[in-house]
Amino acid sequence: MDAAVFAGGHTHQQWARRLGDAYYVNPGSVGLPVDHHQSESPPRADVFAEYAILTVDDLGVGVEFRRISFDVGDVIRSVEASGMPNPENAAGPWRQRGTPT
Repeated sequence: MDAAVFAGGHTHQQWARRLGDAYYVNPGSVGLPVDHHQSESPPRADVFAEYAILTVDDLGVGVEFRRISFDVGDVIRSVEASGMPNPENAAGPWRQRGTPT
């Protein structure tokens, strides 16, 4: 491996792991972050947009995870107005959610 950092996704969770001499980073999910340790099934969507800031310099590699809360009502209204098929299903993960924790 020649890379210092690998980035992936699709787990909807923020995390970093060592992979040999490199790091494997998942920045999270801007659109549908979930806490997979919830007892609910399916898990509720968290009301955060998640991302990561990666720095690589002479001192090494740094990853800073960030979260920004958003208005759940705005998301639901946006999904319903989008014209997408089955908007009630797409908005479902946020309908179960109240305020950010």
